[in-house]
Amino acid sequence: MEVLILSCSTGGGHNSAGFAIKEEMESRGHHVDMFDPYQLIGNKLDEKIGNTYVNLVRHAPLAFGCLYKLGEWYSKLSIKSPVYTANKALEEPLQQYIESHNYDIIFMTHIFPGQMIANLKSRGVKLPKTIYIATDYTCIPFTEEVKADYYIVPCKKVVNDFVSKGIPASKILPLGIPVKKAFTETSHIEKTDNKHYLLLSSGSIGVSRMFNIVKISKLFLSNYPDCVLIVICGNNEKLYLRLKENIGNFKQIKLIQNTNCIADYMRMCDVFICKPGGLSSTEAAVLGVPLIHILPIPGCESENIKFFSKTGMSIGVGNNLVKLPVALNKMKSKKFREKMLKAQKTEINPSSTQDICDFAEKLISNLMK
Repeated sequence: MEVLILSCSTGGGHNSAGFAIKEEMESRGHHVDMFDPYQLIGNKLDEKIGNTYVNLVRHAPLAFGCLYKLGEWYSKLSIKSPVYTANKALEEPLQQYIESHNYDIIFMTHIFPGQMIANLKSRGVKLPKTIYIATDYTCIPFTEEVKADYYIVPCKKVVNDFVSKGIPASKILPLGIPVKKAFTETSHIEKTDNKHYLLLSSGSIGVSRMFNIVKISKLFLSNYPDCVLIVICGNNEKLYLRLKENIGNFKQIKLIQNTNCIADYMRMCDVFICKPGGLSSTEAAVLGVPLIHILPIPGCESENIKFFSKTGMSIGVGNNLVKLPVALNKMKSKKFREKMLKAQKTEINPSSTQDICDFAEKLISNLMK
């Protein structure tokens, strides 16, 4: 089978979901191409769009929240969104690319490439079957413009949200958010000490806010010498250098820059503190890691934190960071942690990646009969 996956660099979750499908499909012997369609225009447009997104949510999250709210309002109108119109510029290069290949199916993990495909469909361009994969626990604005053949959503409880936006229920499959094999395979890594580990991921959190979180955590750690905080700084070199300068000598805090082993770090930790990104939260729930959600980006992450806290899959501290020590103290209860892990196991499908690929294989197989 020939597979095309179209993603977008606005946040790592969309690419991670795409890579999960790519990894599984290739393991089954299928040929897979995956890229950001903005690459087709050149001038590193995909990187520019990705950087613009990260800078906006990191330095002006409230502005991003206003744009999201505007998108929700616009989505209720019976006219195409400005984003849809802007993405029409990709029509010709994307059509030429697809027609030069012989794909059996197209996956889309972001609404931007979904809108591009919808543009082609509206012009009568012959396309293979299309599947859109939602990576948040809500129907984000303009999803209804994607016009995919099928929509993969995180779970049954969000189906009505998508239906309310005009997406036919017959096209919605609550198979879950796909995660890579690293989060589902059994690990042979074991703890070699009796320490309790807290894992903090910076994601797209700004330097000053992240620094405050570490300071608050440091005060908590001072009362618990058997606890260690591991901070994943990622690509945020400014954050790493500032923390190293101010916290570097504190033995209960370990700083990590980039890592390809986030799944192993999650497995080893007793509590994971992170933004409520749909993909990272799902990865933690698949692994069965107690979650504390902080600093949601206004918009879809606000909905993610509501969903996870309402279903008992996380503690939602949100923007009120003074509640972080309270949440950490609550996590000391084994009974509370077990209840949270039970909720995660109930709500999250750990076999999502395999189930999505099973569906795609069966869909194409039936078409070929």
